[in-house]
Amino acid sequence: WGMVGGDGNCDGEITIEDKTGAWESDAGNSGYNINDHNLDGQIDNRDKNDYILLNIGKESQVPE
Repeated sequence: WGMVGGDGNCDGEITIEDKTGAWESDAGNSGYNINDHNLDGQIDNRDKNDYILLNIGKESQVPE
C-alpha cells in the first residue's frame, strides 16, 4: 500500500489547486512542510514537477 504524493491542500485529490493554491504560496521556502513533497527541506520545482504535476488526477485516502 502507498499514498500518492502531491496533495498539498489535503483534500484527498491531486489537482491544479495543489499547485496554484498550496505549492505556489510556499515555493522558495525551506524547511519541512506539507508542500515539501520529496522531503529534501526545500519547496521547489522538483516538488511541483515530480509530485504534483506527475500525479494530477489521482487521489489518495487514509483508511479510517
